[in-house]
Amino acid sequence: MLDTPCKPSPCVLRFSPLDRLQINSRATLRDATIGASDRTVPWWYFQRTLGANLIEVRTPSGTPASIDVADVCNYAPGRCVHVRAMPSGRFTQWLSLSPNARDSVRADPTEYEKFFAPARVIYVSADRWQNLEAAVVFDDPMLKATTYAPIHSGDHALLKQSARRSVMPVMRFRRGGNLSVTDPYERAERTAARDVRAFIAAAVYARATGSAAQSVV
Repeated sequence: MLDTPCKPSPCVLRFSPLDRLQINSRATLRDATIGASDRTVPWWYFQRTLGANLIEVRTPSGTPASIDVADVCNYAPGRCVHVRAMPSGRFTQWLSLSPNARDSVRADPTEYEKFFAPARVIYVSADRWQNLEAAVVFDDPMLKATTYAPIHSGDHALLKQSARRSVMPVMRFRRGGNLSVTDPYERAERTAARDVRAFIAAAVYARATGSAAQSVV
């Protein structure tokens, strides 16, 4: 389910796939904003841990970067997209089956399920016909992360529904995208500012109407 909290990664800061990280790295910001007018510190999607102090992040349009965890200056939790994906070893087995054998396996839910393992989507790629391929990390640490993995047919609808740049990185055919994930705190800040303005306006109005009533009396 999309709203299920993620299990943490082995990174020392315990980031999970699709968490939103604000990166304050001069070199990364310079490379990512070539030709861009907006030079604000961007937000990225966390992907996975590459080493003890190195993590992989992506922009909403899928541009990757390797970042030192010391360059992370802000954090907001993301939402996991849990799917059943086919590990590379089982995919090799699947390819070894004849077309008729694959059809037989698909017809048997129990046998079909054996070819998949629980995983979390980290980004997707969409072609001009909006066909999706998903990159995943498996929940089982013994299964290596796969660049692209076949997804269980029962999870295709969830993947299609979740393939939005407000949820995860989405690479599209000949189409650009925003440098930064939408600031997760911006809406809360706008709401707080609106409430403060309304409170001040109400206080000013109450004071003005109270003064007018006193002058009449």
